[in-house]
Amino acid sequence: MSAESQPSTTASQSMLSEASVQTNTTIPDEPTPLLEEIKDLLRLRTALHFVTSLYLPSPLVSSINKLILSPSCPIDFKPLENHLDHITKLRAEALAARSLSDFSRKRSMDEDDEVAEERAEKRRRKEEEDKRQKTGLSRGVRDLKKVDVTGMKKMSDFFGKKPVTKGK
Repeated sequence: MSAESQPSTTASQSMLSEASVQTNTTIPDEPTPLLEEIKDLLRLRTALHFVTSLYLPSPLVSSINKLILSPSCPIDFKPLENHLDHITKLRAEALAARSLSDFSRKRSMDEDDEVAEERAEKRRRKEEEDKRQKTGLSRGVRDLKKVDVTGMKKMSDFFGKKPVTKGK
């Protein structure tokens, strides 16, 4: 009986190992030289922007920016700009796909500011009104609001004028 199950076990193991080999080949272990170049360019541009924005006067910054954008500049930021444009396009596509398929949100992310302001104004007014009503009531009145008064006479019934009786 164990001899019969032996071939099926080895066959399933070989299929399993083939499947794991196929899935492991798609993940690159080392970054490509293009990504390394883009990382270096991004570091350089970030450092340059930091230094120019914090430590240099604005006239000098504008002339440095002109030199960097000129074709005679030894550093070409074009691959970085192309990569960032590509990422921006992918992000926009992902956002569009998400907004079309996600109906769980009550309101869209890009609603008008006026509508949001009106909604906030209404909410603020309602909160102020509720606060005013709560401060005007005494503790006893607030507690009596919770009591079931169905079938009870009103207080005004006890203090009203007596009905005139014609018996005499």
